[in-house]
Amino acid sequence: PALLERLLGALFHEIADPTVSPLPAETIAYAATAGPSALSVRAATTEAAHAEFSVQVLRAIVVLVEALGDAMPQQHRRVLMRYAWTALRSGRELHKAWAYVALGRFTSFYDHSSRLPMQVYVLLLKDYKVDEPARVLLRRAIDLLLPGLSVRSQSPNGRTPQWIKWTKRLVVQEHSSSDHLFHIWRVLAAHPLLFYPARSQLVLTLVNSLSRIGLSPSRS
Repeated sequence: PALLERLLGALFHEIADPTVSPLPAETIAYAATAGPSALSVRAATTEAAHAEFSVQVLRAIVVLVEALGDAMPQQHRRVLMRYAWTALRSGRELHKAWAYVALGRFTSFYDHSSRLPMQVYVLLLKDYKVDEPARVLLRRAIDLLLPGLSVRSQSPNGRTPQWIKWTKRLVVQEHSSSDHLFHIWRVLAAHPLLFYPARSQLVLTLVNSLSRIGLSPSRS
């Protein structure tokens, strides 16, 4: 009962977010009382209603993780994380973006020995063709994910961490889209302290990429 009261209190807490309408009371009641197994979306009359409900469930997952933290049972964590991972397959930008945020919040709270955080990070670096509301959520997901990933993905014997290797690889491979390079540069600029220890691995690659975004490598 105490856990349920805490859950309900967190879900009813007002979340000021301009990208999605406030969390409906009926969605809160259903997600909170039906149990984790009910988080697979019920049949909806239209695709739009299905997607909207799923977005609200993903928002509820973010709030649940923030409110319960380590008090959330392991089996519930698996159900919610699986739901968010499955939601990444959605073709709707906002739906997919909220799935990223949910997974980012999960990986920031819970220690994962799996490859999930790395997989989500690579997908976030690749996923740049989105409109502004979804782009804001993608940046939020990266902000949630990257600090924990940088700590948990340290390589032994001073080797370059995998998340640094992937960042460098995507900069090198991107030859056709300046928007994609801008997206990766924004990640670097937003987290300078995390990338600074790997500066020797990145600096030459980044300098060489400047011409592809319309800047001169010699410009001060």
